Amino acid sequence: AVVSTQSTGEDVLEDRNKSSVELIIQTFLKFHSSSNELEKQTFSEAEYLCMQEGEEPTEVELEIEEPGLEKRESNSASTAAKSEEENNGDDPFGYKESPTESQKPADNNNKNSEKVKKVVDNMIAKAGEHMEESMIGSYLALLIGILTKEEDHLEMVQKLMPEPKVLIEVLKKFLQFMNMMSLTSAAASKSGMQQIRSIVHWLNAVL
Repeated sequence: AVVSTQSTGEDVLEDRNKSSVELIIQTFLKFHSSSNELEKQTFSEAEYLCMQEGEEPTEVELEIEEPGLEKRESNSASTAAKSEEENNGDDPFGYKESPTESQKPADNNNKNSEKVKKVVDNMIAKAGEHMEESMIGSYLALLIGILTKEEDHLEMVQKLMPEPKVLIEVLKKFLQFMNMMSLTSAAASKSGMQQIRSIVHWLNAVL
């Protein structure tokens, strides 16, 4: 009876252990998928900004680029001043005309600037969220890599993950990040990166 009870207790612990590993794998897959989607959205918005920067010059910009600009601007300014004086003389009430067609490009530029600002703000927010989820996914990948050193857990990873080698890709990106941004002392950073490299080598061998 004692042996039976002990055996049952070990089975319960083993089941809980498997459930925990399964939960870790599912959580990693969730964060990894979300991180990839945010990355795509961020790149899409960055591409939009690049397209905005690479637009052909507007009619106003083309006029500015033409030679003899200063002379034309001087003549235009004097003509406009003279016209304004004449209009003010004819109309004692100081009536002002509605915006002309020449003012519309400026309004369009303001609208485009507002749109670009919104895109930039949105892109920064998504980039921050992407960084957070990437970090969580990297630590989960690191944990899963350590767990795979037990044969039962390795079999679970191979069974539950559609592409187990994605763990290697995530950890390699994590190493690149650690190379660029060392948040701890040089010794601790070097030690941590060495441990991650050893797990990457291990995963390359078993997956």
